[in-house]
Amino acid sequence: MTYNWLNDVRKPSRYTGGEVNAIHKPNAETRVCLAFPDTYEIGMSHIGMRILYGLINAMPGAAAERCFAPWLDMEAALRHRGETLRSLESGLPLKKFDAIGFSLQYELSFTNVLQMLDLSGIALHSEDRAEGDPIILAGGPCAMNPAPMSRFIDAFLIGDGEEAVPAIVDAIAQTREMPRIERLRALSAIDGVYAPLLHRNGNGSPVVRRRVVENLDAAYFPTSPVVAHQAVHNRVAIEIGRGCPRGCRFCQAGMIYRPLRERSMETVMRIAGESVRNTGFQEVSFTSLSAGDYGCLFPLIRAANSRFKGRHIAISLPSLRVGSLNRESLRLIKDERKTGFTIAPEAGTERLRRVINKQITTEDYTEGLKMLFEEGWETLKLYFMIGLPTETGDDIEGIIAMVKEAGALARGAGARRVNVNVGVSTFVPKPHTPFQWMGQIPLEEIFIRQGHLRRALMSRKFSLKTHKPEMSMLEAVFSRGGVETGALIEAAYNRGCRFDGWSDAFDFGKWQESMAETGIGPEYAQKNFEAEEKLPWGMVDPGVSTKFLWREYERSLEAERSPECREKCLGCGMGCKGLDVCEEPDQALNETPALKLLPAPVRFRFRYSKRGPSRFLSHLEMKETLIRAIRKAGMMPDYSKGFHPQARLSFGTALGVGISSIAEYADVELLSPIETSAAIRALNTSLPDGMEVLEMKPLAQDALSLSKLISRYDYTIELPDGFTPPERLLDDEMPVERENESGQRKTVDLRPLILSAEIKGGRLYLTVADKNGVMARIHEIAGRVLRLDDAAVAGLAIERTGQYGALRNGEAGGPGPMDPR
Repeated sequence: MTYNWLNDVRKPSRYTGGEVNAIHKPNAETRVCLAFPDTYEIGMSHIGMRILYGLINAMPGAAAERCFAPWLDMEAALRHRGETLRSLESGLPLKKFDAIGFSLQYELSFTNVLQMLDLSGIALHSEDRAEGDPIILAGGPCAMNPAPMSRFIDAFLIGDGEEAVPAIVDAIAQTREMPRIERLRALSAIDGVYAPLLHRNGNGSPVVRRRVVENLDAAYFPTSPVVAHQAVHNRVAIEIGRGCPRGCRFCQAGMIYRPLRERSMETVMRIAGESVRNTGFQEVSFTSLSAGDYGCLFPLIRAANSRFKGRHIAISLPSLRVGSLNRESLRLIKDERKTGFTIAPEAGTERLRRVINKQITTEDYTEGLKMLFEEGWETLKLYFMIGLPTETGDDIEGIIAMVKEAGALARGAGARRVNVNVGVSTFVPKPHTPFQWMGQIPLEEIFIRQGHLRRALMSRKFSLKTHKPEMSMLEAVFSRGGVETGALIEAAYNRGCRFDGWSDAFDFGKWQESMAETGIGPEYAQKNFEAEEKLPWGMVDPGVSTKFLWREYERSLEAERSPECREKCLGCGMGCKGLDVCEEPDQALNETPALKLLPAPVRFRFRYSKRGPSRFLSHLEMKETLIRAIRKAGMMPDYSKGFHPQARLSFGTALGVGISSIAEYADVELLSPIETSAAIRALNTSLPDGMEVLEMKPLAQDALSLSKLISRYDYTIELPDGFTPPERLLDDEMPVERENESGQRKTVDLRPLILSAEIKGGRLYLTVADKNGVMARIHEIAGRVLRLDDAAVAGLAIERTGQYGALRNGEAGGPGPMDPR
């Protein structure tokens, strides 16, 4: 495990590693750390990181490990202890890797890159790094304008990574003994790589062409991804297509991921089947920039529904275009999609939608909503932008009208209750789009337009969420900025800015101070570029020509729509040899054989240990871990009925985070026939490090539940080195104050809860019990017995060694959970 002291940080499982399917290659000669400058749960949801992790680890002699930006409390703990940032797999300090690769997904994560370098003991500026320091790499959509981060990054990868990354890793291995500057020259010789240090001091900058994977169907995609302890999207996520044919003029992704390429239906279904089997996930998401444009989307959904029928696996999709839907397709999606429906009109009037080339008509919107509500949808998400080029007050009023129309159509369809959730973001002009020459509206105007929407939509019928104007402004500064904006990033970092995309961490006051210091401010977001002006991101060739982008910009000013790529080639410069799109197969895909299930579920109880990194899993994380392990082991749990079926899995008293145990119990109802010794072996290959199933047995129908049975607990506590225990462990009365959920405080006497306390061999042995509705809290009891404060108790190594039923008259010990009685 990376760190042994995580009791006093929030969500410690972010930093433990040891997940299912994590790859360990201790003898690899070349080591790359994939660094994601955001929290673990954000980074572990990212498909690109999953691809690169599996791709590098598949290379002989190379290893990829992971590291994520530590949250503010963890950063403070690292600095307080003089600790360095380490990888999750081996615990190796980042400074000892051959290379560190950052994924730049969002401009407001830039200060986190500096945080991770600083915590690793690596110089922030590339020219200040020592010969033995790792090569600092970066890629992702924000690398399409490398200028703002160029003083901190040694080499950028521009474009797709599946073919370029193996070449980069090989170059790093082959140049290990060369001077650092020569290593950068070797990297810059690889197509798609830009090394800014080579082009400073007037040395000029070459134009680097974006790397493009031509055949997505043949490209690497992992089927055994690391199963995160926690993630925003903890599911099988399959990229069914890359690129988008729509040509929305505000959308950077739609331009920089051209041309449209799709995976075949056969490949997608193979990945889905293998991934579900290798992870135990209960959801499969088919993702793409424009999933509704996938060549055989509805045949794919039908095939997936058939493949996973009866297995409690949900099929999910991102937002779909209302114009592409009909009642049959809505019913097909609704069979598995139990969440809301998302529509992104982006603009409030058809005129402005023509300006941005968003191909949703007023008729599409109205008819689509009618169908949705008539087919029973109860949650609708609408996404709009403000500040789009040529926007007027009428366009803002149009947003209000469209939202209110959604409510009226829901009532007209007879829907009793429909939740209309409205998200409004501010337009950020992005490089390599037709709007790259146009500035953002002033900060004050963003506040005015948001305020008008908020007042107009202030109703219980609607939920409105807006993006912080200051965040949008800074995003535009760094999206469009030059090399000089790196000084603002560094000044803000030095003032303590971290996690600037998180509202609870964002501190605009520090950014204002940094803008005053550097002279870089909102004018960078608002600047309009002239047609012939040299752009800060001019060293990158996205493949889409400037001539095409300017032509689209001019069409936008005339509110002229452009057809999508599949209707007519507009000569964007990508030189497509016909679009690589999916075709529906002639025959249906083979269905998975039906499950062999019992006529009625059988309840099993198992005892398991929770030690090492797994002791930092929360109770909810533990529950999800066990459900996935059961499914990955090939067993089918029984599920509850209703709108959100849940696996029938139950526990006794929850174990506190950070406490280890050799005596944890869970009950599960299984529908699949099993042999217990084989089931134990299968489970133990499906659990994260530190968890092990020790016993498993079927239960009688009338067996007590764990919550009703267990009330006594044995604990062993390692005493700190040099600790002098009190002369008397137990007093006649041991009062403590507790606070209930409503904030009321009351005094509780712990003495009746302590059945025995003994120190022997440097350990404290405790037996405690829940009595008269008062729960025995081990940290509280240990602190009172040993006379330690909360901070000292948090550092104790505590292990639960037994759980039992209540004592009976004349018994030396109560029944254990695995006892037959």
